Amino acid sequence: MTDVRPDQCGLYSAVITDEVEHVKDAIQRYQRVMMLSRKVSDQYRKGARECDRIADTWADNANDMAGLLLLALQRQWALQDGGKWKN
Repeated sequence: MTDVRPDQCGLYSAVITDEVEHVKDAIQRYQRVMMLSRKVSDQYRKGARECDRIADTWADNANDMAGLLLLALQRQWALQDGGKWKN
């Protein structure tokens, strides 16, 4: 197996002045996109955590309502049975 030499991949090739500016512009663009991507991903993570918290709250509310519904049904059954139903 042979190693690739730097001159084979253009590392030591002659550089045109315009090309240097083009590369600098590309680096700046990539840095801006990278930072924007990180900001967006952070916002989505924060949003996902908030959505998860809200979902937990609604699930807790549903469980509370289920418990209250059971108590109300037991009370209704007790009244229908003439007070014989016990909790």
